[in-house]
Amino acid sequence: MRAAPAPIVPAPWEDGGVNDDANQNAERAGRPLRIAQVNDIAAVGSTLAHAMNELGQAAVVVEPRRFGMRLRYPLKAAALPLRAAGILGAGIGLRRGRFDVIHVHYARLGMLGPMSGRPYTLHVHGTDIRGVRPGSWWGRETAPYLRRAALVYYATPDLEEWVRPFRDDAVFLPNPIEVDRFRPLALDDPARAGRRDLLVGVRLAAIKGLPEILDVLRLLAAERPETTITIVAQGPGTDAARAVAGPNTTVVARAGRDELPELFRGHRLALGQFLVGAIGNYELEAVSSGVPVVMRFDRESAYATPPPLVAVADAGEAVARIGALLDDAAALDELASRGPGWVDANHAAHTVAARVLGDYRRTGQGSR
Repeated sequence: MRAAPAPIVPAPWEDGGVNDDANQNAERAGRPLRIAQVNDIAAVGSTLAHAMNELGQAAVVVEPRRFGMRLRYPLKAAALPLRAAGILGAGIGLRRGRFDVIHVHYARLGMLGPMSGRPYTLHVHGTDIRGVRPGSWWGRETAPYLRRAALVYYATPDLEEWVRPFRDDAVFLPNPIEVDRFRPLALDDPARAGRRDLLVGVRLAAIKGLPEILDVLRLLAAERPETTITIVAQGPGTDAARAVAGPNTTVVARAGRDELPELFRGHRLALGQFLVGAIGNYELEAVSSGVPVVMRFDRESAYATPPPLVAVADAGEAVARIGALLDDAAALDELASRGPGWVDANHAAHTVAARVLGDYRRTGQGSR
């Protein structure tokens, strides 16, 4: 039976902290670490917290209030005082929460580490560090928090070149994947017969290589109009993608976390990102679900064994490989069969969480 997920709390100051009496009153020797995973980016914080709890720790996800983040300028600027108040409240709550470990996700919330009064981990995920140089405005804002962190992680290999100028000891941490949830259909499962051809579940935005993704859909519409395609409506390029995709395309709303495994397993292939060359959570969850991904990938050196996906250079090659696999069920099944084992070996949540717990201790976190 699956254990209860890690609790997600808006902020621990509302009830004066994480009031687990058994933990609060326990002697320090041998008791679980109280861990705050702060800011649940791409479900990494919640996945780590859940796995850490199953490993015997006491982890929660703390979501700071970030007022006005979805507003447009100038309303977004007008909400800055409220956002500052939310950050201040989160820092006070973390300080009062009696946590042993503070793990902050996203560099632009890095101030919460020092505000907690504890040694902390700072985990960068993408747009918080990509394109930021030490001499830039954001670089000067971010540098003190990166410098003071006991441990700095980066979530995908392409971020190394951006984070290392700030911290040359920053560590690549593979994103944790719930491999027990993202599993493939059995070969004899009758649902395999009803699968659609291609899932476009990647965020349709410039950072994911939107022009190339649109070219893939345009070429498929011209060369293989019979291809059945599902587009997940997320990102500013959703309307453009639907406009160029073929006649057998369906647009669906963004799925909740509990619905994602079924969404993946309902497809034979998935289309991934075409810009940074690294495999992210969406692609990893697809591969773990037995759905090969067609994407740009050029970070083989990050792994002892490269992932079993379809690495392509451009839209033309992508369409050719998609067509070849859809026309060769045996080759598609063979590629799909290698995915779950690779994700299990390189990204399984419990393995990643155990490594992180060791890193906390190695860097002096978890003791008062």
